[in-house]
Amino acid sequence: MLRRLTPCILVVALGIVACDRSPGDPLDPRYDLASLLTADPTGSQPAPHTLPGLLHAAVHRVYTVHGPAAARTVVADLQRLQDDARRAVAVGDREAATARLEAVHTEELDVVLSVFGTGIVRRVMDGIELDAARLARSVADARLAGRDEPRADGLLDEAGALLAVAREAEAGGRHAAALDAATGAAARVSGVHALLADARRIATLAELHELAVAHRSAGAGDGPAPVAAQTERAAGGVAPYLTRTGDREAAQAAALAARSAQVALVLDVFGADAARGLVEAADTGIAEAGEALVVASAAGRDVLRLQRMIAVARDMNLQARTALESGDAPAALDLASHAAGLVNAARLALTIY
Repeated sequence: MLRRLTPCILVVALGIVACDRSPGDPLDPRYDLASLLTADPTGSQPAPHTLPGLLHAAVHRVYTVHGPAAARTVVADLQRLQDDARRAVAVGDREAATARLEAVHTEELDVVLSVFGTGIVRRVMDGIELDAARLARSVADARLAGRDEPRADGLLDEAGALLAVAREAEAGGRHAAALDAATGAAARVSGVHALLADARRIATLAELHELAVAHRSAGAGDGPAPVAAQTERAAGGVAPYLTRTGDREAAQAAALAARSAQVALVLDVFGADAARGLVEAADTGIAEAGEALVVASAAGRDVLRLQRMIAVARDMNLQARTALESGDAPAALDLASHAAGLVNAARLALTIY
């Protein structure tokens, strides 16, 4: 019961399967399996100890040890079950979709247990217990620093309750049920990591654009906007359609047009100060992330990928500052937003791994 979703959420969850298991979704037939087992350009991976993370690791192990054919065999039943669930959703059979998604979930647990053995359950439980204790201290420190996050306490409480369920099931030899509850606890703990990272998240172009749209919709600001929010939304809606039709060049052009419209609206509403503020915020974030990476490296963590991300962010933000100084606010805002996005991703990874 603790892991069951409402029918409505089940339908949504099915629609975003690729996102839920990104970037290692072995179920998506559009991509070659080898490419699915690498991180995406931002370096993100499914959170450790969560079911998506364990599934990613399990398929990766089979692929590495036994090759792609064996990995495809491992997920063959899983892919069939997901196809069945998609068909049930497509015809509006919510009851069947719910049952088939339950079957998908059960098969995911079975794949993890078949690859790693029942010992994985105890490792997940112990890892989550340690992580939750560390997070509880971080939440307390944030509260003392004036950054209270009440949702974190609730998630940690839920994680503790699920861990208790997992330990009871594991003691009774019900390994699938134990893994189910343990990975549910891991998802809650991952949520706390995200909350702590979001508390220091730098607002990128997407957030600034939302503020600009709200500001303009409320009638604030002087004079008409040269770029209307409706224009941006229309341009943004073209890219997914073009991607589905296979015209990647047109899709990329539409995406760039949408981003340019976002930049123009933000600058029209808030002026060049928006670009200047984002450059400064990214600089601060880059410096703080760099210090955190030194500490993490000294502690023995493999942070090479994150160091590269911050190096790219530093270079992009330097270009943004140069553009700002030359009077090119659009380029500065665009570049600084990309840099800030890398900083945000690195900060989140530092809280998790």
